[in-house]
Amino acid sequence: MSSLVTLETAKGVAYVTLNRPDKLNAITIALRDELLDVLGRVGADADIGCVVLRGAGRAFCTGQDLAERAPILAGTAIDLGVALEEGINRIILELATLPQPTIACVQGLAVGAGASLAVACDIVLASHDASFHFSFSRLGLVPDSGASWLLPRKIGLARATSTFLEAVPINALQALDWGLVHQTAQQTEDLNVIACETAQKLAGRSRDVMAATKSLLSASLDSDLETQLKREAAAQTRAGQGAAYRAALRSFIDRSS
Repeated sequence: MSSLVTLETAKGVAYVTLNRPDKLNAITIALRDELLDVLGRVGADADIGCVVLRGAGRAFCTGQDLAERAPILAGTAIDLGVALEEGINRIILELATLPQPTIACVQGLAVGAGASLAVACDIVLASHDASFHFSFSRLGLVPDSGASWLLPRKIGLARATSTFLEAVPINALQALDWGLVHQTAQQTEDLNVIACETAQKLAGRSRDVMAATKSLLSASLDSDLETQLKREAAAQTRAGQGAAYRAALRSFIDRSS
């Protein structure tokens, strides 16, 4: 049986691919468990400097596979909050706290938890046919999978509020205009090239510096200026003692002399 999540590595980059193309990469318990395992292994691999998350086929990810919720219609009680805590919430946290920079490579649909997977990444790239659907209210549900925390921080509270309440899709060009997406490409093939080039560039940077930068940015949104200045100083102390800074300093001095 083929893997529901595949992992390929090249030049310091881990390419993690959701692999249920016939089901538009909808998340099942089995896929969830494989993805958690892969992300855990990638995060612990000192040779990996960047992670690219993508979906096989014509969609990125259409969120929770609702077939696993069908027993509700037969009277079986399923606590969706508990299911979140045991499932997709763990993935979002794992993805958001990876020490390496993360890139979402989005083509086609990114729906619900699938859209959250994308915006939990540090950089989001999208093909022109991509669309982000935070359509929880259409299903009689509230935003989950971190969406209510992630989206306002990406596009602002007013836009996020309208998106959640109206459940209107965000197309690729609108996502680019709003800052949700960092770059778009006409074709999926072009998107993969951009993702590869960006990932290889980031993988060549100091892993410690990338992790510290991510940590600073995450903390900044809930921090006052004085506290953040202290965090920056402490992080810069560590960075200034690192090999990457010494190499860059030596290169600059050699060029200037």
